[in-house]
Amino acid sequence: MSTLQKVDSPRTHQRKRPGEKLCILVAGPGECIAIDMASGVLIRSVLPDSIQAMCGSYELVEANKRPALEPKDPSRPEAVRLEGNVNLTGKRVRRRRAHRIIRPLLAPKSLPVLGFRGPAASYWTLSGNHPSVTIVAPDRGPLMLSRKDGSVWIRFGMGRNVEELPVVDPRISSTVKANGATRMGGKHLYQVLGWKPKLIVIALSMPLDGYCYKTVVGLLP
Repeated sequence: MSTLQKVDSPRTHQRKRPGEKLCILVAGPGECIAIDMASGVLIRSVLPDSIQAMCGSYELVEANKRPALEPKDPSRPEAVRLEGNVNLTGKRVRRRRAHRIIRPLLAPKSLPVLGFRGPAASYWTLSGNHPSVTIVAPDRGPLMLSRKDGSVWIRFGMGRNVEELPVVDPRISSTVKANGATRMGGKHLYQVLGWKPKLIVIALSMPLDGYCYKTVVGLLP
């Protein structure tokens, strides 16, 4: 049985009075993944549509952060609510600084992604004491794979582990599919995206037929 990596929930950090500046890593239509700049922890929340549409990687926003409503979702222990106005600061965290902030959050290479083997975990086995989102710095890859069913997957190696996971970021998947290639990595991927992906953001999906799946929600330069 794999040893699961512990995660600090947002509630754990309430006593530290974290600031309200968030570094956005992934701003998707249904959810954003960000770093609380004061506490250094990963959070999951929802941005207003008007803000989400303008957010890029490492964008800095200001928001009032509150704990998620009860009952807690064990598949999202990092979830918080953003209340009131969410404002773009007009600033981005510089890439080198962002990588320094991210370094302590990187997934350990000695363990499977999110602490368990396989593509999914049964919802009823989740306790909320383990992470639902992580950042991977792959040793090998990434290699993008376009499948016949229209889905896009990513394959990468980390330590002794090789993972192949679905990409749910619509911007990346549509860009890859538009190219027409079934396999894409290295210089080809750099040319298509216009930048070199160095980090992979992975999160558990909402429960589907009783299971939460590992999904790639974004790539970071």
